[in-house]
Amino acid sequence: MWIKLLVSALLFFIISNPALYKITRGLGGWVASPEGLPHTGGLLLHAVVFALTARIIMRALWRRKMRKYYSPYADEYAEEYADEYAEEYADEYAEE
Repeated sequence: MWIKLLVSALLFFIISNPALYKITRGLGGWVASPEGLPHTGGLLLHAVVFALTARIIMRALWRRKMRKYYSPYADEYAEEYADEYAEEYADEYAEE
């Protein structure tokens, strides 16, 4: 949880930085003033970029975490042991 918080804070710091507004001013004057002060359109643009970037990073962190708990070979093992399990308990379920 702390990693997500720190990554989000760092990402917000980078995307909301006035220097980045000056750089994206090249898209047009609607993004920011020459001093790097954002206009409404620029705020919306940077909010969308922040949301999309945060989503991608959080999903990557989630996948990295899940890789510890899920093996790509789990399905093969499940199929292998499913037959053995079915044979073992087939008589028990047949009586019901």
